[in-house]
Amino acid sequence: MKQWRSLFTSELPLIVEVPKNDVEIVNAVIEGGADAVLLSVLSQKTQYMTGNVEEEIENINQIASEVNVKKGLMLGDLRLIEKSEWDTLKKVKIDFLAGYPNTIPPFVLRDEAFPMMLYTPTEMPLEFYRVLSELSGVESLVFYPRSQSITDVKYNILDIAGFMLVYRSVSKPVLFKVANNLEPEDLIELADRGASGFVLDPSLTGSLDAEYYKSFTQKYKDSLSGRKKYRFWD
Repeated sequence: MKQWRSLFTSELPLIVEVPKNDVEIVNAVIEGGADAVLLSVLSQKTQYMTGNVEEEIENINQIASEVNVKKGLMLGDLRLIEKSEWDTLKKVKIDFLAGYPNTIPPFVLRDEAFPMMLYTPTEMPLEFYRVLSELSGVESLVFYPRSQSITDVKYNILDIAGFMLVYRSVSKPVLFKVANNLEPEDLIELADRGASGFVLDPSLTGSLDAEYYKSFTQKYKDSLSGRKKYRFWD
């Protein structure tokens, strides 16, 4: 966990997913207050799909060399990456890796090239989250309820309860994914209930407008300014 702890000095870090590996969008979310950006390969967003490693590596390298915030890389859900692709990605100057348990090959886990942030499905037994958090190289979990992946499912108190169950069951930071119908005060409440940060995904509307991504980020960043300390900082 020391690797993850050393990545962020923000009290409540905001990590922003971008729909494509585009310098303009990345710079927009940084202007909006992002503490880190999450690039991707093989990932399907609402109206955009990032390509394989060969197709995306030039853009990823450009962003990695030009921006001055922390950079993560999402291994997306279109397919598992190949070993040769992973060997290429390990040379990129990123700070952490992200993905879903069912889209990360075992050789990535064994390699421990980067600290890993795992997105977790909901409604699993608590022991499942404990085991995931104890895997070597896994530094944090992202709680990702259905209300943040399906537009017609509204954020509700089951999301809060589910998050708290996971948070209380593991000894690693648990972040909350924000994509749909959460107000800034909802993030404040989640922070007070133990969230160690937030992963923002502005793509659910289908917009690729850089200014939209900036304003989406800024809305939440402003509301969290000066909030309580990052749980795993001390």
